[in-house]
Amino acid sequence: MQCPRVKRVLFLLHSVLFLAASHVEFSLPGSLLSPYAEPGRFLQSQSDVSVVHPVKVFRDGQFLSHSLAHRFEHGRHKRDLGPLEGRVYYKVNYKGRDLVFNLTVNNYLVSNDYILERRNGSVNRTEHHTTGENACHLIGTVTDSTNARGTAAISTCESL
Repeated sequence: MQCPRVKRVLFLLHSVLFLAASHVEFSLPGSLLSPYAEPGRFLQSQSDVSVVHPVKVFRDGQFLSHSLAHRFEHGRHKRDLGPLEGRVYYKVNYKGRDLVFNLTVNNYLVSNDYILERRNGSVNRTEHHTTGENACHLIGTVTDSTNARGTAAISTCESL
């Protein structure tokens, strides 16, 4: 059993370390600042921060929907006569450039044999879940109006 004096010393050390860590600021340009930095200084240092509004588009880049969540359906539903679409497209205007994302399901992110085990309070209360199809982690390409091309990986599990 620890004596009360040792507990007080440990508490004091933890407090000092916490306070010291919370007052660290980075001096590099564009780096994140402490939450305790001077008001307004955080936003001034973030020249690369942009707010974007992605939209779902058709293959040709024409607007389809503001609803971004997308899960690929495997198989057909009743009255579904059209072909299954294996791709989804999103458009984002970033710094005046329209970026179009051409995405498909990333089948190699999680193994088909992956099993999730959750423990609920005790060893005797465990739940095992298989992942099934991973239809919300996407991979593909991104292009702009000048046909510059790059690689993209996006999750649509909880929106975009």
